[in-house]
Amino acid sequence: MQKSAKKNMAVAVKIICISIMLIFFLFSMIVGGNAGLGYEENGKYFVGNHGDFTEVSKSVWEVSCVLETLFWVSVPTMIISEYFIAKLKDKNES
Repeated sequence: MQKSAKKNMAVAVKIICISIMLIFFLFSMIVGGNAGLGYEENGKYFVGNHGDFTEVSKSVWEVSCVLETLFWVSVPTMIISEYFIAKLKDKNES
């Protein structure tokens, strides 16, 4: 694979990761928190935001769980992609 294709792929991964992070934060702001800070009790689902809890539907709870998981996967992925972008940039300058 050519260096430019590798760099383009790393940039695309970085953009996707940033998009996932933004979607997670926006979704959390809209629903009033996230599932990781919330809880489930007696079939009711609550998202948490610094000690404040908001009741949400099961589907909103599940979306929040998925987005939170994607967020924690995308953080190290973005760091790794940035490393490859910088490494490829250094090789191109040499």
